Amino acid sequence: MKSTIYLVSVVINLVVLIVNIFFVRKLQASRFYLLVGLATFMFASLVSYLLVSKNMVYIPHFYKTGNLFYLLFYGSIYLFAKKSLNQDRFSYYDLILFVPAFLYLVDFIPFFVESTEFKRKTYLYDIANNTMLLYNGGFLLPHNFHFPVRLLFALFTSIWQLKMVFTAWKSAGASFKNENAPLLWWLMCFALLTIFSVTVFSNSFFFTKSFSLNEFIPLLLQCLTMFLFAVSLLFSPSLLYGIKGFWTTAEPEMPSTPAQSVYIDLDEAQKLNTKILTALEQHKPYLKADYDLYQLANSIGVPQRLVSNFINNYLKMSFKDYINQYRIEHYIHRVETDPDVSRITQEALAIQCGFNNRQTFTNAFKKHTSMTPSAYFKEKTA
Repeated sequence: MKSTIYLVSVVINLVVLIVNIFFVRKLQASRFYLLVGLATFMFASLVSYLLVSKNMVYIPHFYKTGNLFYLLFYGSIYLFAKKSLNQDRFSYYDLILFVPAFLYLVDFIPFFVESTEFKRKTYLYDIANNTMLLYNGGFLLPHNFHFPVRLLFALFTSIWQLKMVFTAWKSAGASFKNENAPLLWWLMCFALLTIFSVTVFSNSFFFTKSFSLNEFIPLLLQCLTMFLFAVSLLFSPSLLYGIKGFWTTAEPEMPSTPAQSVYIDLDEAQKLNTKILTALEQHKPYLKADYDLYQLANSIGVPQRLVSNFINNYLKMSFKDYINQYRIEHYIHRVETDPDVSRITQEALAIQCGFNNRQTFTNAFKKHTSMTPSAYFKEKTA
């Protein structure tokens, strides 16, 4: 029964992972961390299945890797929640969340490079002495260090995730709550279930001193958490993309007053998108090499900060990439429709499309189409 629960968890996470990789094409920061979380929990569940079913004796290569995957999982899911709610970009401070996993990896490198037979004997010894989850055998850190760290790390990330949800719920307006209620409830329920399951684990480990991998209630709670987590993604894929609108900052009333975050709902975001599209498609200002964000914001009568946050947080790209996208589409249209285009040099054509020079144009074109402009030109004019 216990091994079946873990095996079901592996299969469900594998299905969700495959669906996300092959059928959901829009990749963004929050979804990347979610995919990492799904993958790491799948491998952690697989290792747990091998331990509980005692099949680890046949493939001991995975022994003691489960803790590493769990640590990566908790860090990744926390970052998914953070990026989904706040829409902030990657920061080097985010790497702090992977320090526990890094310490564990470094501590157990000598074990991981040992022979298969050595790992098998270690596994059989730990089974006989009920010490599998103590994660002894590292060369750097003290015995009984890693499993308590994992419990505390899971508890910390889940509590902080819960705090983020409550802060967003309390500080945002009605439109934010109405549009993003499924995401908020999903993150909150996941955090609460994780806290509950970790608390049960912690009670067994710290107080009763009789913890065993075969304790059924913590196992069931942990797998139930991930079962609900994975299945909800299948039936509500919109959760993958975080909040539906975007955050911006309002101009402070006084210079000494800090800027306040303001949520722009989906309806307002789509209206702003229409304004920008109209300005760009009707007048083609992007054909000027010096066209910038200030000119775009001024032409539609919208604060520059709002347009910048819309492009960065809602469209998930920089202003430079956004404008270059239009320039490249203009170039493609010229190549496909202008009968005299072969008489123009690539550099001259690039400048006519709004690029400063050919190199900038080539880099942008390759980023947008995955091929060089000269290769595309030859293909279309052959």
